[in-house]
Amino acid sequence: MNTLRTGDGKPFAAAQTIELTEEPTLVGIPPGLAGRTVAPATHYHLTEKTTSFDVHATGPGIVVLDEVFWPGVFRAEINGTKPPCSA
Repeated sequence: MNTLRTGDGKPFAAAQTIELTEEPTLVGIPPGLAGRTVAPATHYHLTEKTTSFDVHATGPGIVVLDEVFWPGVFRAEINGTKPPCSA
């Protein structure tokens, strides 16, 4: 939580300490915000069921794909009836 309050405003990904030491794909990624590089994705291709994109990174890292809820943008129906909202 402290990183959210004191961060530099650039995007970052967070993981539990145990994951950083025990998950083989995360071992070797430098901890903390200092020295990180943010590389935006390009060539997005979105469909109803897939998302693809390219990332040209300068070294090992983590890609974060996040969806944000935008009121009024998405619609759901069950047998032609709008279900009750559960926010």
